[in-house]
Amino acid sequence: MGNGKRIVATAAILMLILVTPLAGQEKEALTPLSLALFIERVRAYGSFQEILLQELTLVYDRTLSARTIQLLLAAGASYSLDLDDPEGSIAGGTLSVSGSFPETGTTVSAAWETGRGSALAGGGQTSSLLFRVEQNVLKNAFGSADRLSNLMAGHEMTLARYQILESYEDYLAQIIMLYLDWYTAYENVTAAEFARRDASRLLELTREKQRYGVAATLDLHKSRLQLLSAEEELLDARTAYQSTRRNVARLLGLSADGFEYVPEPVQPPAAALREIEPEQEAFRSHSRTVKILALLTEISGEELALSLDDLLPTATVYASYSLDGGNIFPSTDLSNGVTLGFSLSLPLYDPKAEATVGKNRVTQERTRLSEQNQRDELTVQLENLSARITSEQARLSLADQKLEAARLILEEERRRYEQGRVGLDNLLSAQDSFDAIRRARLKTLTALTGDYIEWRRVTDSLVNEEAELTEDPLAAPTAP
Repeated sequence: MGNGKRIVATAAILMLILVTPLAGQEKEALTPLSLALFIERVRAYGSFQEILLQELTLVYDRTLSARTIQLLLAAGASYSLDLDDPEGSIAGGTLSVSGSFPETGTTVSAAWETGRGSALAGGGQTSSLLFRVEQNVLKNAFGSADRLSNLMAGHEMTLARYQILESYEDYLAQIIMLYLDWYTAYENVTAAEFARRDASRLLELTREKQRYGVAATLDLHKSRLQLLSAEEELLDARTAYQSTRRNVARLLGLSADGFEYVPEPVQPPAAALREIEPEQEAFRSHSRTVKILALLTEISGEELALSLDDLLPTATVYASYSLDGGNIFPSTDLSNGVTLGFSLSLPLYDPKAEATVGKNRVTQERTRLSEQNQRDELTVQLENLSARITSEQARLSLADQKLEAARLILEEERRRYEQGRVGLDNLLSAQDSFDAIRRARLKTLTALTGDYIEWRRVTDSLVNEEAELTEDPLAAPTAP
């Protein structure tokens, strides 16, 4: 080719380079939505509210489960009509108040009764007052079983609240992972648009080179195939992005058509491994998960103790004072006395109670073993997560360096191809290498961030006891 043709070809190529728009300039201006703001808005809508409403029932569950002071008022009235002597008709009635006090296993009662007396006493108006105190001394001795039941109810309430926090934290981790999926899909669309524009530009360059006799027909076919492949990749990326985008819009209570947000760039987690390892020790000592396991073991022991108490005979000591006399309230012919007594109820055969004790013994041992096994499993899980995070941090650093090297190589190969110093295959190979490294880096970044969020979920460091975010999900956590 003559110098004139070469100069014209070079000028045409340079003109194409200068007028080709950068990827992203054609993209509509959308509002960036940060991860923190995304979480804040999701918390105000939908499933978060459903999870947190569970906590409102706990106070009622505690009252329903615990044994509390009970007061009972009973009253009755009657009228005894004497058909032979209407003036001898007498009104009668009863009034009683009783109270049970679980903390001591004591029952106190007071009663008043009036009505017609016996025929031996003249059949006139009589009344009596009775005060009685009963005390359990064997089964539920001095309220021991009731106090244990109340303690167990408190533990179950605490356990239920911890489990609600676990549900909350699990859901929080899920929506963070959805945000990461949204960000990954968005980045894939952006990269696919770059690739399509590059392929389109390459096809135009190849046509120009062919027009001036510096590119073969085979190069034109290769360039067209590259563009078709880029179009296909962009179609797949947009389909995946729209699917994720609809899920994000639903969580925010928005319609997909009115959703005008894009994710902000995700930065690698701020915590280094040296900051993670001390948190593992704190987790093993006093994390929410460890507390849940300990509570389950404690509750199983309390259930066993209660079932053993049910095997005891019911024994009660009591003391009562009575005052009897004439009139509606005792005022004439008074007589009074004190009664001391003891009652015993001994079950001779109760297979259900014995079976309950046996079952609770097995449950207690199984719970104890389960607690130890879960502690061991969590330790291994944390060690594996830490190892993965360490590896992914190193891989991300290498990926950044590789991506920069691949970018420089691609730019050089493009320049050499435009100058006619290398063939199209060299440029296509450099482009494929750059795209593969970019995808691998994005995959590593997503995996690192996802594993870090999983580590924070497992160590109960995403939310605090008030169901609030402890800090930025990608920041280094404080001790639980």
